[in-house]
Amino acid sequence: MQIRKAVLDDAEAILSVYAPYIENTTITFEYDVPSVRDFKKRMEKILGTYPYFVCEKNSKVVGYAYGCRFSERAAYNWDMELSVYIKEGFKGKGIGKALYSAVIEAGELMGIRNFCSRITSPTAASESLHKKIGFELEGVLKKSGYKLGVWKDVLYYTKHSLSDEPPEELTPFNNLSDKTVDEILIKYEKTIK
Repeated sequence: MQIRKAVLDDAEAILSVYAPYIENTTITFEYDVPSVRDFKKRMEKILGTYPYFVCEKNSKVVGYAYGCRFSERAAYNWDMELSVYIKEGFKGKGIGKALYSAVIEAGELMGIRNFCSRITSPTAASESLHKKIGFELEGVLKKSGYKLGVWKDVLYYTKHSLSDEPPEELTPFNNLSDKTVDEILIKYEKTIK
């Protein structure tokens, strides 16, 4: 298996991983599968500024993870929200943990101080993944999403930097050296079972 940076040409393959989550689960609160064109627009907003990685097996995308801006307000510049999705049949192999860890390490090099993830409850595998990586439960939004005929709670998991020092300006992801990013990706792809 290989982890690499996502590119716009991956949109259709990534969407094929994501679509079953939309259609069959409450893991995402999205109701309708976006078109490939709309999905590419979403990717364009993230690529270059934040980490966006795919995991491939035999040149086929089997999982992906990315970070994005947590909120538009300036004081949130150092916060990043993360998402990860793994293709059915490839769960439990450490792909999610490897992808997430790579996104976090790249985020730290950018100057990100706080990582956040929203998880539909209950989702035992996702909660376990976040705890293994050092996230802590910080809050619950009761019955905040309605999908597939049920109200679902959302858990806020966060991982914080230990520094209280004033932050420096963020380095966009594309400004990190290719060598550094490649070292991160190789390190974490070695952890996949």
